[in-house]
Amino acid sequence: MNRKIIKNLLILMVGFLFGFVEIPIYKVTYKVKYLPDLLRPDNYNTERVILFVENNQGSSYASQNFILKDSMTRAVVENKRDIHELIGDPNFQNLKTAFNHFITKRYDMQEIVVTEKVGIDRYRYHQKNNLVWITYPDTLTIKNYLCYKAQTDYGGRKYTAWYCPEIPISDGPYKFWGLPGLIMQITDSEKNYSFEIESISKYDGSPTEMYNLDKNIFEVSFEKFLAIQKEIKQDPLKPFKDRNLRIIKDGQDVTNMKRNLPKLNSIEKD
Repeated sequence: MNRKIIKNLLILMVGFLFGFVEIPIYKVTYKVKYLPDLLRPDNYNTERVILFVENNQGSSYASQNFILKDSMTRAVVENKRDIHELIGDPNFQNLKTAFNHFITKRYDMQEIVVTEKVGIDRYRYHQKNNLVWITYPDTLTIKNYLCYKAQTDYGGRKYTAWYCPEIPISDGPYKFWGLPGLIMQITDSEKNYSFEIESISKYDGSPTEMYNLDKNIFEVSFEKFLAIQKEIKQDPLKPFKDRNLRIIKDGQDVTNMKRNLPKLNSIEKD
């Protein structure tokens, strides 16, 4: 990681405080290693996820594949590409992700806004930053930066994070934030989910301008979202049944067919 980036961050933050410069957007890339199915304990997956830190206002976060897929879909919305061509594009088909959420953090309000697809619908909910961190004097060097240990509980898991005070960004991957420095690495105690920083750089785009082809986003409470998510885990075809839609496979109606479901290992436990 370039120490020039860190120097620029410090200069720009001072400049912002005195009103003579606007802080640019920074792009922080993490690699996440996760265990999606508890019935297959040796089958880990990896993805890249990206945190966009936007001025002093907040941040945006999503998986890299989610962002790339959204960008390709945007071309259809803007009539720059045919939808049938897009669907048949192997590059589009290979953009798979286990993280179908787009997360924004609002620093001044200490609030998270999550838009997440479950089944065939998208939902939006708000959460306050209720993370309680315990910090320790333990240190670890990551990417040649001295980091300090902190722990918190969230979503039924206990996490250990390593943050870097030298990088003055009080943020991190997913819903983790609030430490006096950028979170460089965070792992749950069962090692089912682990995020580790890969890079940080300036970004010239507008990460929050994400197209959403599903115009109807259902605004729900976080508790309601968890209930919906649990229902669909137990019956993935429930949204189709609720709409009286049928699933036909090889000429057979499989809508109500019993099936062996994987034991999904969500980042937030039920």
